[in-house]
Amino acid sequence: NGDNANDKLVAIMHNVQKLEFSVYNRWGEQVYYNGNMLPGDGWDGMFRNKEQPIGAYVWTFNVVYINGVHATERGTATLVR
Repeated sequence: NGDNANDKLVAIMHNVQKLEFSVYNRWGEQVYYNGNMLPGDGWDGMFRNKEQPIGAYVWTFNVVYINGVHATERGTATLVR
């Protein structure tokens, strides 16, 4: 809603060299992708310039930590307006 509180789905990044972040809707369509996340980057609930419907979305990230360790994580987030 533009109040700068929870306006984006972001990944908390500590000791990260590179982070790829994706968000998918209930049909498996990728609604967000960032191949090199930076602090402050994130999904704002939009896809193709349209607000996406309220509901559950799956997120995934592939991360390379500064020590060279690779990891993949996934989870869900609920979009509310």
